[in-house]
Amino acid sequence: GCMAIMTTTIAATGAVAVGSMGAMTANSPSSNFSLTLLNSIGLGFLTKINLRTLELVLVFLLLIGIISVYLSYRFHKNRYPLILSILSSILIYISIFVVMSNALYYISLVGLIIAPVWNFYGKTKKA
Repeated sequence: GCMAIMTTTIAATGAVAVGSMGAMTANSPSSNFSLTLLNSIGLGFLTKINLRTLELVLVFLLLIGIISVYLSYRFHKNRYPLILSILSSILIYISIFVVMSNALYYISLVGLIIAPVWNFYGKTKKA
């Protein structure tokens, strides 16, 4: 039940973070930090994947994260984690594929990490 939804949300958020870092590295060859981080955790191959493929994977993972937060929302009725998840997902996509903004990317990434934690906290407080 609740633990499965939380696990899915955290997994989707982590995958989005890695996928979007790969997309940013593919877009910005000078981004040594992202390249070094991906290589150090064994995910350097993400920088060699076609950018369009990364974009589709990112959208898919963002949708999984939003859906899992929505499923939890149906139980605890706290709309703020859902709103944060949706806004962060939109902004992370924009920061990578539209305006190429590192600041917007990192702010969005923080939102994607906070939303499922807040979501989980809301569920445990209601129980």
